[in-house]
Amino acid sequence: MISLNEVYFGKTNDVLKIEDLFIKFKTKYAKDKPLKSFNSYIKLSKDKTLRDIEQCIENTFGFNGVILTINPDPTLNAYTIPFILDRKTGKAYDFNDTAHDVKNFKNYVIMTERGCKIDKKKFPLNILICLNLGAVFGSAITIPELMSFLLHEIGHTFSKLIMYKGTKYGLVDEKFADQFAGMYGYGAELSSAFNKLGNTEASITKTLKQVPVFNIVVGLGKILYDINYKFWTMGDVHPTDIARVRYQVEQMELELKESKEINPKMKKEMQAQLEGCKEQLDKFETVADEDTVADRMFKFYNRNLEKLNLGEIINDKTIEAYGSTAMINQAFQALLGINKPKKG
Repeated sequence: MISLNEVYFGKTNDVLKIEDLFIKFKTKYAKDKPLKSFNSYIKLSKDKTLRDIEQCIENTFGFNGVILTINPDPTLNAYTIPFILDRKTGKAYDFNDTAHDVKNFKNYVIMTERGCKIDKKKFPLNILICLNLGAVFGSAITIPELMSFLLHEIGHTFSKLIMYKGTKYGLVDEKFADQFAGMYGYGAELSSAFNKLGNTEASITKTLKQVPVFNIVVGLGKILYDINYKFWTMGDVHPTDIARVRYQVEQMELELKESKEINPKMKKEMQAQLEGCKEQLDKFETVADEDTVADRMFKFYNRNLEKLNLGEIINDKTIEAYGSTAMINQAFQALLGINKPKKG
């Protein structure tokens, strides 16, 4: 039975089975170097393991059908397209298309101790999952981190089913998707992946960071770029990498604080997730012995000044008003009949 005070499912057997299948898939083809061999890509794209993963995702989250495809793109990216088949016309339409918006989506979501599912009998929703080849076989991220991205992408679908869809929905949608991955015990992995993405640098930058005087210029350049980027992309619905990690820490802290009826095993897992998220946050903010002058400058900025950026302030206030961690938890709890508004 789900605790009435928390919304944390942890790494369920169903989700771990999906992860194990991805590990099996990657191990089978890694030696063939599919990023360099098109023939290897063609072979793996027809592998039965992908169909097994589709079936597991369908069973775990209640989709009517799942299509998993691997794009021959070496970059790190993933996305999903939920779609519905019109029974009258036989045509498919994008679930995200507002022209086909419907009411009472929450009635189509089922909550269990193993997570949330779509009631396919009431709402036969399908999903196309696209993973770039670089996301699966690149050296940048691990399979558990890939799983955190997959859960994030699936979370976008449940976001529309559960949360209010208004003018501020973009930011809330991203926050919800991150929190969805955290609910399934992948908050630390998602934070680690964001940390890696946030630390990508060109080879020339890495070289100049080792040169006296130039390292100061690099440090100032990184700070000014971050300030300018956030100013010119103020309307971007995606939180910054460090903001996402902070939200994961906030989520785990709230879960532990509010959970009154939780078994020791689950509490231990949640504490481990919290420590993992804090460890990744430290990598953004805390100086390490091997850091260059440029790294130390940027971490000082992250720790003391980044939150003062106007774009960050606006985003934080928007999320606090429309999609805070507590509000998202309450939306899930409402599906269980908890915290219903009183009549009268």
